[in-house]
Amino acid sequence: MPARVNVAAMKLETVGLDRVDEIVDLVLRCDEEWRPWAPTGWEPPARSRERIGWQERLRGVRRHWIRAAMDDGRVVGIVAWRPVVDDDGNPAPKPTGHIDMLFVEPGEWGRGVGRDMLIASEEAMREAGCTLGRLNVAERNPARAFYEHYGWSVTGPAEFSPGLQLPLVPYEKRL
Repeated sequence: MPARVNVAAMKLETVGLDRVDEIVDLVLRCDEEWRPWAPTGWEPPARSRERIGWQERLRGVRRHWIRAAMDDGRVVGIVAWRPVVDDDGNPAPKPTGHIDMLFVEPGEWGRGVGRDMLIASEEAMREAGCTLGRLNVAERNPARAFYEHYGWSVTGPAEFSPGLQLPLVPYEKRL
């Protein structure tokens, strides 16, 4: 097992396609941690689906802001957000950023990696002119307490996500 992250020395870095497999591996390890609270029979998204999604994000298909938490050359966390736009590509009436992904190496949970990525994302959204942040969290995911601790609030009922095969709860935060 790799050494624990030195959060003080950890850096958030822009990453490219050369890291896609490392990112996908991290996401899949995190997805496996969902099994205890996911519905019986739930399966995480397939590796191929995750890889395609991350390739699109890293290529800039949907204008994502992506940062990897790096420790001693390894990815220990990944976060991605994008501006909210309508079907025609027009910005939301209230400038809004949506955090699509925030994953931390399971062995590093509770050490500040996720906090640092969340705060950096919020700051980047503000710098981009966003006044509102949004994200979705699986209904039974214990990470909901993490987001609520940092000022994110539930804005409506859970809605079923066909992609994840789980109900997701919408959250917002004024930036």
